[in-house]
Amino acid sequence: QTYKAVCLIPQVYRVSRYLHKLWSYLPRLWSQLQRLVEIKQAGRKPLTIRRERVRDMDKIF
Repeated sequence: QTYKAVCLIPQVYRVSRYLHKLWSYLPRLWSQLQRLVEIKQAGRKPLTIRRERVRDMDKIF
């Protein structure tokens, strides 16, 4: 019984690391999804939206 539990520890650790990595990617994935929705709603190519963002940043500075 104890031997089986000890053998499972590395697997549990591996799974927890994988879940942590997955969780850390969620904000990045969410921002990409928002960008895609923005592109689809605007009906334009991503490059034009990116150029507009650069232009807006230039106006701020």
